[in-house]
Amino acid sequence: MKSRSIIMIVVLLFATLACSRLTVSAEGENTPAAGTAAPAATAAPAVTQAPAAATEAPIVTPEAPTATPTITLTPTPSAPMVTPIKDPVNCRFSYTANYESIGPGLAVGASAPILGKSPDAAWWEIQNPAGTEKCWVAASVTTATGDLSSVPVVMGPSAFVTNVTMLVKPPSINLGIGCPGPAPLFSLKSTIWTNGPVTVKWHFETQKGGALSTHSTTFTKYGPMDVSDSYSPASLSKGTYWVKLVITSPITMTAQDSYQLLCQ
Repeated sequence: MKSRSIIMIVVLLFATLACSRLTVSAEGENTPAAGTAAPAATAAPAVTQAPAAATEAPIVTPEAPTATPTITLTPTPSAPMVTPIKDPVNCRFSYTANYESIGPGLAVGASAPILGKSPDAAWWEIQNPAGTEKCWVAASVTTATGDLSSVPVVMGPSAFVTNVTMLVKPPSINLGIGCPGPAPLFSLKSTIWTNGPVTVKWHFETQKGGALSTHSTTFTKYGPMDVSDSYSPASLSKGTYWVKLVITSPITMTAQDSYQLLCQ
């Protein structure tokens, strides 16, 4: 009975060892032996990214071509000019032939810029070809060219006195010893020049008697005009005395002469 128990124990022991061996053998199939290269890991298949869906390009509608504006060249208006028709033209101080001519005028073939026109457009104002002042030429004897619409209306200047002279007659008189008298009568004569129609105010003035009466003389055109008066000194004494013509309007101007009283 005792030997039978021992046999049973031995059988169980062998059965247990057999099971352990089978377990170790099974594990060894999956673990590579030392010194044996492990099989290369199988690379994961590359993931190919699907191309992005193509974005549909927007449809661009071309704009209609813009028409290039047509450039219209506007001619620059030519400067207004004036030239004589066939003969030399007087260039006057103001418009109308009653004003004095200034310089030689506008020669045939010459031209001058137009600066202005008279209110009736019968005269052109230009720069005096022979000087720095302005003067006027008649439209009736000239040809005007250029843009005349831009020419302004200009009022002409007013005439004035341009020259005066003075003369006393007689220039001397002898009253005798002691100058007893009677008082002599002197003639005072002057010439006044104007450059156009104007009214001139004037008087004579004497050294011994002061100012005489005031006068007004009207000139209807340019040129000279004589004026006169007479004078008798109130006191008589030997000496030389002046007499003046005094212009007071439209400008002031004087001319002077003298007379002599002798007592011998």
